[in-house]
Amino acid sequence: MVKLYSLKTRIIMLLKTVRATQASLSLLSVGLAILGLSTSTVAAPSVTFSSLEHTHLAQLSSSPPQRDNDIEQQLDNLLDGELIPSDHAALDELLRHIDSSTPIDTFVRAHGYQVMRLARSQQASAALALAQELKTLAETHTSSNALSEVETLFAETYLATEQMPLALTQVELLKQRLPLTSSARVRYHMQHLIARVLQQTGNYSEALEHLLAARELVPATQTQGQARRRLSLNVLLARIQAHLGQWQDAQTTTAQAIQQAIAQDSPQHLPDLYLLHAYAQQYQFGPSATLVEAFLKTAAVAHEANNSRVEMLGYNNAGAAALLLQDLNAAAEYLERGRVLATALERPLERSVTEFNLGYIQVLEGKHAQGIAAMLSAAETFNQLAQKRERMLLLTHIAKAYAIMGDYQQQAATLAQQLKMTQELADEQRDQQLADLQLRYQATEKNYQIKLLEQEAELREQELAAQQRQQQWTQATAIVALLFLGLLAFGYRKTRQLNGLLNQANSELQHQSLHDPLTGLYNRRALTDPTVGADPRLQSVPYAVLIIDIDHFKMINDQHGHAVGDEVLIAFAQRLRNSIRATDNAMRWGGEEFLVLFKAIDRDNLLEVVQSVLRKVVQSPFATSAGNLPVHISAGCALVTSATTDPRLSNAVKQADTLLYQAKHAGRQRLHYALSPEHVESLSLRF
Repeated sequence: MVKLYSLKTRIIMLLKTVRATQASLSLLSVGLAILGLSTSTVAAPSVTFSSLEHTHLAQLSSSPPQRDNDIEQQLDNLLDGELIPSDHAALDELLRHIDSSTPIDTFVRAHGYQVMRLARSQQASAALALAQELKTLAETHTSSNALSEVETLFAETYLATEQMPLALTQVELLKQRLPLTSSARVRYHMQHLIARVLQQTGNYSEALEHLLAARELVPATQTQGQARRRLSLNVLLARIQAHLGQWQDAQTTTAQAIQQAIAQDSPQHLPDLYLLHAYAQQYQFGPSATLVEAFLKTAAVAHEANNSRVEMLGYNNAGAAALLLQDLNAAAEYLERGRVLATALERPLERSVTEFNLGYIQVLEGKHAQGIAAMLSAAETFNQLAQKRERMLLLTHIAKAYAIMGDYQQQAATLAQQLKMTQELADEQRDQQLADLQLRYQATEKNYQIKLLEQEAELREQELAAQQRQQQWTQATAIVALLFLGLLAFGYRKTRQLNGLLNQANSELQHQSLHDPLTGLYNRRALTDPTVGADPRLQSVPYAVLIIDIDHFKMINDQHGHAVGDEVLIAFAQRLRNSIRATDNAMRWGGEEFLVLFKAIDRDNLLEVVQSVLRKVVQSPFATSAGNLPVHISAGCALVTSATTDPRLSNAVKQADTLLYQAKHAGRQRLHYALSPEHVESLSLRF
């Protein structure tokens, strides 16, 4: 059993280390097992739920916030896990006895477990709808504890469904509500949730601070739940230590947490703890027979706990470690078990990695043609799902396979492909910097030309002034007068020409500063220009903001080259320009994102206009030098009316961007639109 002070001490020491070094952190990626390089995430459990009857919500009395101690005790007894009961049937039976007479704090807590079950089963809409009903009740009863618990449920839903921007926004709200919350249990849940969100987003220093705050609250919570809460905090601490590369500390923490879980009869934590402990061994000591046994132990524990995901990762990593030890028979056996589980779980990324390793084993066994074919087939699937840096890692092992086969020509070609991908990554990082530098250079050059024209115009004005003075001194003959008039007319015309050149230069500079050089559309700067984004009409009449993103555009660049990608962007912009109304403005928002301002458009016409525009843009393939390429899109659209609380354009753009993010998270090829701030709808864009 871990002493009470040990967790607090380790958190403080790790927090000091983070603050002192400010070193770059090595993050664990998800579920890869390429020749021994593997990591994991925590999957949400599969749950069932019973719906909350609206009549119960409507009939709750308006008594002051309070708790039902008997029901609270029953809920505590059900909490065998950290956050929600694992016995769903028992919870459903208890919920059937909770009605309009139940005090609000207890009512919200009990039905809050339903929200979390829905969220962990990826039913985000249902979870958020139920949480909103509970929030309305909490506000009606003016219960600060109940309202804090509901806001935490929103954050739990966003975290479980990987909506990290919304989760981070909710975290800021929870920080403000912490001083208003008196319940130690609710405050613990809030601090625990904040720490998990910050850990998921890489803010380890602040995550540790909230983890320590949660640890300080444990003694004030119910006695029977204190041990499992300390266990949960140890699990979270071990994950942060692993993310920070503190492998020895991670091993110590996971070993103690495993002992805690066994002593407390909390098997639900054991699979991930054994897996994390083995990872720490792997990254500290490298492959060994002991490491293989550690991953096999992980698989066995996960199988007993019916956790197929961790069981799959255990076998995959045991096989990868055995492969590095050149124990090919054992490696093939373990990898094949992992492949079967990945197939059953419908995890194509993990399955492709396992099949890649199995192909590598065949190459090592002398089955060259069969093995390299399996590796290339697996790499094709992997490349569709992984990032470019991860794909480069596969090329390293493909090159090694060709070297084993003695096919040095293919090895050289593979290494050249890897070198090209390395250069592409570097080029992509420089592209934006070069574009900005080029624009700044062009603007400087135009300013220089303008100054030269201004100086020439000033000189001409001085010459004309001298001619005018000469006229005053010379009036001897009509010929001289006529000559003067001719010179004056010439000077006037020349001055007009110079002024025209000056105005033209200014106009060109203004045009370049507001337009994208590739597509010719407006750029982001146009959003603040009085004739485009800052048009006063946007503040006084209904308008809408639409943001469009080309789905998987990076794959076009990767497969066909950046020149073909530019062809698609140019054609896309042309179609978009031809599809909008004359009163609207289209702009390239950045990369493969485009923004449209619909001016003077009302609620009744918006959806029809937007659908028409999107259909015209992508209903037919794009003709490029690489052939006809189909293009799919996701979009978010926000309407601003006189009833909108904040009608500013910046707020509308932010809302449209959030809706676009939700559309992409929902599977892409969708339009998420809000005709009012509180009502979001979704449409398919599969034309």
